[in-house]
Amino acid sequence: MKIWILLGLVCSAQYLSAASIASDLNALRQQFANAASAFGGSAPPAVEEPVATPEEQPASEPVSAFSKFLSKINSEPKVDTATNLTTRVQNQARSYPYSYPPSPYGGYPSPYPSPYQSPYAPVNPSYPPSYYSDPNNRLYNVFPDGTLYDQATGQYYPRDQRGEARIPTNTGFGAPYYIVTPDGGTFVEENGVRYKIDDDVSADGNRYYTDAAGNRFYINASGGKVFTPTTTQGPKYIDPTGKQYNVQPDGSLIDPTTNQVYPLNGLGEASVPNTSGFGDPNYTVAPDGSAYVTQNGIKYKVDDQISPDGNRYYTDSLGNRFYVDANGNKVYPPNPTTQGVTYYVDPTGKQYIVQPDGTLKDPTTNQIYPLNAQGEPTAPNTSGFGDPNYAVGPDGSSYVTENGIRYKVDDQISPDGNRYYTDAAGNRFYVDPNGLKIYVRPDGVKYYTDPNNGIVYYQNPDGTIYYTGSNGVVYYQDPTNGDTYTRDAAGNTYRTRTDGSSYIQSANGCTYSVNGTVTTLTSTTNTSCPTSFSGTSPENVTYT
Repeated sequence: MKIWILLGLVCSAQYLSAASIASDLNALRQQFANAASAFGGSAPPAVEEPVATPEEQPASEPVSAFSKFLSKINSEPKVDTATNLTTRVQNQARSYPYSYPPSPYGGYPSPYPSPYQSPYAPVNPSYPPSYYSDPNNRLYNVFPDGTLYDQATGQYYPRDQRGEARIPTNTGFGAPYYIVTPDGGTFVEENGVRYKIDDDVSADGNRYYTDAAGNRFYINASGGKVFTPTTTQGPKYIDPTGKQYNVQPDGSLIDPTTNQVYPLNGLGEASVPNTSGFGDPNYTVAPDGSAYVTQNGIKYKVDDQISPDGNRYYTDSLGNRFYVDANGNKVYPPNPTTQGVTYYVDPTGKQYIVQPDGTLKDPTTNQIYPLNAQGEPTAPNTSGFGDPNYAVGPDGSSYVTENGIRYKVDDQISPDGNRYYTDAAGNRFYVDPNGLKIYVRPDGVKYYTDPNNGIVYYQNPDGTIYYTGSNGVVYYQDPTNGDTYTRDAAGNTYRTRTDGSSYIQSANGCTYSVNGTVTTLTSTTNTSCPTSFSGTSPENVTYT
């Protein structure tokens, strides 16, 4: 059948004349003329069409690449074996005197435009075609240049420079392409690896694929490769709890009881369910068969056996071994190679053992306190202020948090009997019995903010308390007698006793009683004091 396609091409080519060739060239010339006009150039001269006569002989035709191609075909045998014919047609197809745009796969597409305009389409019954059937039994015409024609869609799939065509009808493993090789074999690719696909579904109901090493497999319902034969022979992987998996030729693991396949990741590691009770849901199985678990992004090697003490041990990257207690805490046993034990002492003097992973262990109760989200050790806050736990900094400093604000805790009680805390700006304070933060400046002045009215109260080292009122006036309280007073720019003080009576002390030491706005001299240390006071207080009261 394939021979007749080629012979049909030869017969139809014999009827091409020099006139038709010249006509084609002139049509091509007109296309170039149009393009040249667009670019501002000119076209080559027209080809003179010879007059066709019944006596016209092939020898009188102009010598052209196409006529040479016809002569080449005519000079070859018209009968050949199928294999040699395929090779010969491919070689002839590659010798077409055309320049084609490159294919996405590095080769050259069919010389025919889309839709296909060739002597072969639509298929002429006088030129019976070859056929290719894909694994889904979809039928394609095979043209002499190897191009595949999908009868269902009318789509054409040319061969690349390797003689391979790619048809996008693969909806299964290795989708979307089937790769059709020159010998008619069908392949698929996954992650750059090529597998040959069987033409037919196996008697067991599966479609089989074969890798370059000859290993055969099918794809199960979960998308895993199941290699055959699946027997008890071959290498095994046994997880830390004794669960057994078969190691397949590609390194993936398969559960022989469920046929579940666990593929390799990009690092060549398989991942199977973690049955140890600690870490993320899956073990990572290294190429040497070691099992690892991961918690919070940190990887730990899992012991294959339960220890004689009844615990399963894990090892971190520094070689520190631990088991996980009933509360999920990591417990590190004493390491005989470790010299001494590192302790953390909280602000109240409570000691904790620092374990290799940074967690703290109470040596009296064996309670372990985990790291916080920032990777810092934690311990119960015994200072009486802030959230329930201390956070321990790299230098062993203790911190507490209140309302999202972090404060450093002094290790010792201050000589004034208070425990001090320091904020990020360096401001120090202690907490009074009412829960107020009393700040202390470097000059000894204390201050706090009244939560009821927002007023900031200050206390000088001599005990004087003062604040600024809403009217902008500064009010003072004398620590010796409880008087409240204001002071003007001249230094005069306007005072109110605890019994509500008022008096004025002038800057020059004179004391005046006050009745309304009338003042009377009551005592003096200066004999030159006037008998009454004249002035205006900061509250804008004028006295006479």
